[in-house]
Amino acid sequence: MARMRVGQWLLALAASLAGVAEAEEKGVRPVWATAVKDYAARPMTFALPRKLRVAGVDGLPLESLARAHAVAVPGGVVCPATGVADIRFVMTEQNVPASDEGYALEVAPSGVTIRARAVRGLFYGMQTYNDLVRESGPGGLACCAVTDWPDLKMRGLFLELNMIPAQAMPRLCKVLDALAALKYNTVLCDFADNFPLSISNDFRRASTFSRADIEAFKAAAKRNFINVIPKVQFFSHTWWMTRHRNWEQLREGVPKIPWCSAYCPRNPQVKRIVATVVKETASLLEPTHFHLGLDEIAGGPQGVCPRCQDARPADLLLEHVLPIERYLLKRGITPIVYHDEFCETIPTRGQTNYVAALDRMDPRVLVNLWQYQDWPTSASYNEIVRRGFKGVFMSYHSNILNTMNLPRLAVRVGAEGCILAYWLNLAATMDGARQAGCEAYPATVYQAAYSWNAAAPDIYNLPFDTHRALRRLLDPDGLPTFAAPPRTLSLEGAFNARIGGPGRRYPSLDAAAVTRLTRDASGDAARFALATEGARLRAVALAGGDSDAMLPTNVRIPLRGRAEGFSFLVAAAPENAYLFKVMSADKPEVGRLTLAYADGARATLALRYQYSINQWNAPTGGYDCRIVSRANDTTGAVVNLYAVEWANPHPDKDLAELDFSSLRHRGVAPLLFAVSAYGDAAVAADAQRTASPLRDLTDGPEPVFVPLVDFAKDPPEKVSVLSTDGGLGLGFARQVVDDPVRGKVLEIRLPALPPGKNRRLCVDVPIASDFDLRTFRADVYCDRARAIMRPDLYIAGSRGYRTAIDFGRGFTDGWTRLQVPLAVFSGREGEGAEKGDFRSVRIAFFLENTEPVTFRFGSLGASSQDAPGRFDVCAPISRGCGRRRL
Repeated sequence: MARMRVGQWLLALAASLAGVAEAEEKGVRPVWATAVKDYAARPMTFALPRKLRVAGVDGLPLESLARAHAVAVPGGVVCPATGVADIRFVMTEQNVPASDEGYALEVAPSGVTIRARAVRGLFYGMQTYNDLVRESGPGGLACCAVTDWPDLKMRGLFLELNMIPAQAMPRLCKVLDALAALKYNTVLCDFADNFPLSISNDFRRASTFSRADIEAFKAAAKRNFINVIPKVQFFSHTWWMTRHRNWEQLREGVPKIPWCSAYCPRNPQVKRIVATVVKETASLLEPTHFHLGLDEIAGGPQGVCPRCQDARPADLLLEHVLPIERYLLKRGITPIVYHDEFCETIPTRGQTNYVAALDRMDPRVLVNLWQYQDWPTSASYNEIVRRGFKGVFMSYHSNILNTMNLPRLAVRVGAEGCILAYWLNLAATMDGARQAGCEAYPATVYQAAYSWNAAAPDIYNLPFDTHRALRRLLDPDGLPTFAAPPRTLSLEGAFNARIGGPGRRYPSLDAAAVTRLTRDASGDAARFALATEGARLRAVALAGGDSDAMLPTNVRIPLRGRAEGFSFLVAAAPENAYLFKVMSADKPEVGRLTLAYADGARATLALRYQYSINQWNAPTGGYDCRIVSRANDTTGAVVNLYAVEWANPHPDKDLAELDFSSLRHRGVAPLLFAVSAYGDAAVAADAQRTASPLRDLTDGPEPVFVPLVDFAKDPPEKVSVLSTDGGLGLGFARQVVDDPVRGKVLEIRLPALPPGKNRRLCVDVPIASDFDLRTFRADVYCDRARAIMRPDLYIAGSRGYRTAIDFGRGFTDGWTRLQVPLAVFSGREGEGAEKGDFRSVRIAFFLENTEPVTFRFGSLGASSQDAPGRFDVCAPISRGCGRRRL
């Protein structure tokens, strides 16, 4: 029987940007974790031999080739070719890309040839070949020709190594292997006080990395052609030094929060410590670059001690940093500094005292621009280029669109590259996925994909699941494998709901969406069979809480036979869409799948939110569930269905029942759409309907909203509007207009800004002080959504603001409904705003619009009910997700 590997669904971006219809006409093309530039299919296949004979090149490591071959061919080995070779690596300048990292790969029936002008290019050609091998079936590799090269010079990941124990070094080296397979070539490493310095004993740590650990890390980086760049925070964020009890006297004032601490740059002991750290780190790592930090200086106390209080801020900074800069440049090491204190084009913070300092630095310094907006702009980059510097961008994993759009921006403007940061949300060892936000693994793959090929399909149209793409590299042993083919189980007697009607808790489907979801599910390796009724999906739908008590909390499905394991097609319908952000860290258990055996034994699979089950409208899958089907509902919202695989812990026992149950946790309702079993398991022939009759699920009664402003009778001035534009005084136009969709609405027209300038638009909606605000609602229209750098939402009181956390997921041109529960307003500014003292709700936007932009505001209302919150992920789905492997 054919062997099916769950880890072989992955992977990777479509080799061409052809549409679904073309792909179906020509057959499914191979896919890679980084989309190749040029691919041509050839007839016939290359059969993988057990002993792969390799004609290599000096300096080309073959470890990754050997690992991939051993997985594809059980017992397979790689050995040097003494005559005829199965795979040949050739150094040449003929008919290969101009880039040293580019390559040409050809798979023919007689063997494989990879050509490049440099060893690095051969290495990346090997990674593409390894992807083909991982995707290969029993028929071998389909013959093809590939020509490929990267778009960005520096493709990096930021690893915070200050908290990693020394015994984790083997795992860190494995992480470097995985990053190289994704064609990363840079790691920015913050070792902090976890480094084998001559003064390490003064840090009073239990342990630090040894020199042997660092040498192992360097060796792993070298074999993977990864450049290691050390980072040490100087001047600001100096907790690595000042957190130690014996060095407290070196602090510059008392920080508001510990990690914003600063040291006194004029303290002689500080100078000796800094000199030691720079010299010994550079000596041991021998880096090409050295990151000095220097970000968010205003967040910590500076220039307050007697030694420093007479100095101008910029002079104090340069007095400390310029000697470090000169030391590094003299040794051929390029310093890197963050941009935020040195650029005027930063709209999200106040005026800095350090802008002029950049012009006194050496122009060889590389400026690191961290930009976390969904649609980042080039304003700051253009500024540093005008001032004579080169730049490299830094993205943030929790802003998924940012990890696609920022590398694309870097390519457009000619930046050196892009670096992804987790900021302690995922450990550098990448083994805490249950605790990490569910965006971390996908962001790692997106950053790699778009840094290599900015023209790859948008993130919602990738034909693979990004969690699975990284898991197959890091933890393939955790992915279930089954020898038996999948067998569809009928859930006809268990279905209790039809999904697809009006409302927002469940997706609103049409025939096209149902067709796409069904096609992708059936094309998956698990061969899922969705049950449909017109524009509806049948499902086993369970209660998420008391508010939907009409649904059962568990459904029992009688079984017979045995099974190696199961694939379950699931999703979750959250009562509140903002829970996706609020609950991203704890992965609560929201449901269970329990197998009962004929002998009375039981085994349970926990369905953890954002880990092994996710909401239908999430931007990503989960570590232990993969996206199988993806489509748009009638409102344009993204709809996902997920597979979770389960290896039966007792495959030798006869089955009696499958129990699907809900824990009614915070309104998250689990949904089961299909089940495939591996073995002879089947639903008992005499099974009766075990749940309530089929229901069309809707949202229930609409909450009562009270208008805060009625533009049919209220003047536009009832809403306070403030627009700042950096002192340009361009102003804005405000009027009430008739909108064909929303009726009487407030329209605000903002003129175009000069390139590099930005503004903030604030719209304050009044609230009666005695109103029991539980949910705020607003309809917002924007005709140029890409001008929005960041949206903000506040409740204002007499003593400060309460802010909405993770308010925006990316506006689109047109109308967007915001429905925000009070619970989402969890942040505080000043002393915060408390009930009984609410004065207004502020909708604010940071904008960079080089063209005129129009906003409209309607349905500005509030409810004293705890209404569900919505801010749906909307993106056009043009590709299927259920691509089969080769």
